[in-house]
Amino acid sequence: MPSPFLFLTAGIFCMLSISFAQYGSADWLHPGTNIFTKKDTSSLLQLYNNSHIGLINYNDSLNVSKYRQGFKYVKKFDDGMVRFNYNEYRSTTEFIKQDYSFSIKNNYSEALLGYEINKGIITANVDIAKYSSIHGLSPSILLSANLHPGLICRFGKSISKVPFKLSLNYTDFIYSLNNIYTVHEIFYYGITLKNENYKIDYLMEEDDWIISGNESLLSSIELYTGIKRNMYLHGVYYLKNKREFKWAYYQRINRAELDFNNNTNSPFIKINNFTNDNYILLFGYQFNVPQYLLNISFSKQESDGLLSNRIYPSRINNDLETFFLNGSFINNKDIGYIKQDMLAFRIESLKSSFYYPFFQLDWTKDKYDINLDTKGYTIGIPVYINNQTLNIIGKEAINLRFGLKVLQNNWSFVASFSQHIPYKIDFKEKIIPPEKVEEEIYGGGLFQLSIIKYLN
Repeated sequence: MPSPFLFLTAGIFCMLSISFAQYGSADWLHPGTNIFTKKDTSSLLQLYNNSHIGLINYNDSLNVSKYRQGFKYVKKFDDGMVRFNYNEYRSTTEFIKQDYSFSIKNNYSEALLGYEINKGIITANVDIAKYSSIHGLSPSILLSANLHPGLICRFGKSISKVPFKLSLNYTDFIYSLNNIYTVHEIFYYGITLKNENYKIDYLMEEDDWIISGNESLLSSIELYTGIKRNMYLHGVYYLKNKREFKWAYYQRINRAELDFNNNTNSPFIKINNFTNDNYILLFGYQFNVPQYLLNISFSKQESDGLLSNRIYPSRINNDLETFFLNGSFINNKDIGYIKQDMLAFRIESLKSSFYYPFFQLDWTKDKYDINLDTKGYTIGIPVYINNQTLNIIGKEAINLRFGLKVLQNNWSFVASFSQHIPYKIDFKEKIIPPEKVEEEIYGGGLFQLSIIKYLN
């Protein structure tokens, strides 16, 4: 059985990284899938489904997956548009064993009603969203000013409430949070520069979030700091003969400090510092050859993390306290990074006038460096010291992506599938287990489907 400390650390990392809408595994296994998207301003009705299975163990001990499905209605007018969206969202990160387990889930639906109006140089977007199991509405407003034919400035604010559930279990210790949600107050600042030869977009999001809701009687969270900053910068240059050069740079920064309290309202885990910085740089070149559309892209991304926390074993149970030699508290400082390079080649057939099959091949190379440092103390005297470095230091993989786009009259049908296939794992040292246990595991599949009916 792995160290209980590793179990607790994994639970903390997953809760902070996934439940608080940070950076998902789909962006690492299938990078570049949603970097460049075009805004469709036509009147339409759309049905869609996005499903990502990060990892599934068929004995039900491990489940990492995310699903999003719904529909969108847009009605365009001369001076604006009305839109309605309904989304069902479900994400699961779950690890279950006989003596210990953790589970983080986001299961909710979202209904959004929005209105856009254009008055002179000003465009206003107002949205009202309602999340299931949460009282109250989540409003947002975004103002755009077309100060010049090639200059647009944006400013906005939104308040959103995102529910989540968290559960940790070690032998007879149970920690669970139900009917909890994070409240995000987000400010937007942006600018667009464009002419017939190029378009450059810049957007900054500043998100200060808190935790709220009806907490369970068994546990609670006390948040001191919750900060997220996102910066998006991307552009496209239009060249001759329908060629395009695209580039993007994203930066996502997260900071958090909080306490996990037990049923006596005493912290059994204190997060002194959690930081997670993500960077993405992408270049793409698109061009036409007879009856084919080709795209070559290259991307780099990196995620740097730091988790500094203190655990009180006696506030969990005696088994964990004994494991750490009856230490009164344990200090952990976990640091590391993940780096990835990707080279992608995409080809889309233009032979037909209404159906366009496409194929994409990605090559990714990952590098890992993660260190877990644990020290147990009794009245300030170290009684337990353990320093571990992740044995896996890298991975090489390919992604096979297949898809079909059909355009017929006022209908659009797009379906795609992407499979992540690792073919090389790099280790610091080769560890031969005493006996090999075969387990059925599936992972890396991304399914996307969109059906659009354009309205006259």
